Amino acid sequence: MRLIGLTLLLVACGGDPSARLETARPDPITVAVKLPSAPGEHGPSLVKVTSTGSPDVSDGEMLADADSCGSCHPDAQAQWATSAHSFASFGNPIYRFNVDQVRHDLGKQNSKHCGGCHDMPLVVDGLMTQDIPAADLRSHTGVSCRLCHGIQATSKDGNGSYVWSRTPIDAPVLGDARSVAAHKQQVRVPLDNLGTELCVGCHRGFISNDMAMPVHLSGLDEPGMWRNSAYTGNGMARIDKVEQRTCIDCHMEREPASDKELGAKPGAGTRTMASHRFLGGHTWMAGMRGDQEHLKRSQAKLEGVASIDVAGVRIGDADPKWQLPADGAVMTPGSKVAFDVVIRNLLVGHRFPGGVLDIQDTWIEVEVTDK
Repeated sequence: MRLIGLTLLLVACGGDPSARLETARPDPITVAVKLPSAPGEHGPSLVKVTSTGSPDVSDGEMLADADSCGSCHPDAQAQWATSAHSFASFGNPIYRFNVDQVRHDLGKQNSKHCGGCHDMPLVVDGLMTQDIPAADLRSHTGVSCRLCHGIQATSKDGNGSYVWSRTPIDAPVLGDARSVAAHKQQVRVPLDNLGTELCVGCHRGFISNDMAMPVHLSGLDEPGMWRNSAYTGNGMARIDKVEQRTCIDCHMEREPASDKELGAKPGAGTRTMASHRFLGGHTWMAGMRGDQEHLKRSQAKLEGVASIDVAGVRIGDADPKWQLPADGAVMTPGSKVAFDVVIRNLLVGHRFPGGVLDIQDTWIEVEVTDK
């Protein structure tokens, strides 16, 4: 491509080619690498903590306190308690196994790489470099109300690339419009770029030389996949037109709220709120916990997001030929049958299945029956 561009430039300009080349090439510019940022106090995670905390309670204890929020937001608290965010930390046995292995193999300090997104109540209280207290609420709070609603800014780096304010959130005086407005402003999350940037800090992850890796190894990048999808409005990868949707549009769809939920908004005949279930995956977790309601909702969310088509079939051993499409193929009892199966992502705004590349499991179950 460069050679073609250079040829076109010379034809357009004419004259002495060597002279044109000299004037067409500016001096090289050295640009400092901006992504990813260098880890700070809580490295290898990129989390930054600002402001002044409370003298009466530790930052981790404040982060782990969801009950205080639940006094005014019972629906949000109950939904969050069933979510993968709630089980992001050591209360999740699968996560605990993996992070304990990191702590054993790479050292407790390096486990803060995980902690910046999964274990902030432990990170801010300095517990990720110690033995984890199994019975402590900070060990199994995960991604809490106070964490997301205390984020002041994010960057596109990943690995917990957000700025969290430890300033205590003031409870509003109900009935006092000024107090309620101040509370809403304090808990407002940054929703720039249509509500995606808040999620980027933790839903992009990598391992690099900060953990003694010789290369930059990407682990997950849902925001990058979303930016390359048709759901940003760029029309890429699909011939049909789809509505623009963000992380929050898909994973925090509005649902009816009770009269006790003070964060709900009036709607057409019913009050609604942004769901804090964060539906989209982890059906295994709901099944493992016996949470049939969350499992049912998760399965309904996933219904139809991908399609499986049996595009072709090949029957027999002697000179087998593909029949396209497979429908209507004549099956001979006892013969070998090979299927060509096509799987398509229909509704997910990023790669499907998503998540960390090396610790997700996906399978297709095919059932073959006679007439």
